[in-house]
Amino acid sequence: MVGSSLSRLMLYNKLQESFQSSFILVLNAKHYKAGSYNT
Repeated sequence: MVGSSLSRLMLYNKLQESFQSSFILVLNAKHYKAGSYNT
């Protein structure tokens, strides 16, 4: 019981990390495109 909940928590943390990193990549891409358009 404890092991399954622990692995589920670790899986959730991995998903959250990957989501945050991809979200930051998208934000950086949008910011980079906006900056290149302005110049």
